[in-house]
Amino acid sequence: MKEKFKKVGYSGHCKGIEDALFAISNGAVVVEKHFTSDNNLPGRDNKFAILKSDLKKLCDFQLKVNEMLIDHGLDLQISEKDAYEHYRGRWKN
Repeated sequence: MKEKFKKVGYSGHCKGIEDALFAISNGAVVVEKHFTSDNNLPGRDNKFAILKSDLKKLCDFQLKVNEMLIDHGLDLQISEKDAYEHYRGRWKN
């Protein structure tokens, strides 16, 4: 599907968020999960729907993945400059 459509989503109906985390890790850009304020409410979907705390974990994970996918290039990063300038090993002239 990725080859044809470039972007793939996931519709999860499993309890918990592990299925969605796996989908995001494998390239899903849109995730659909049922959401509830209480798993004990009546209705068939509330039993497997995620709670607010799970939704936050899922969103935080997606943000971290997006940050990791940013191309920072091959140039020396700001966090590496001090070590590079003070390194006395084989890369120093």
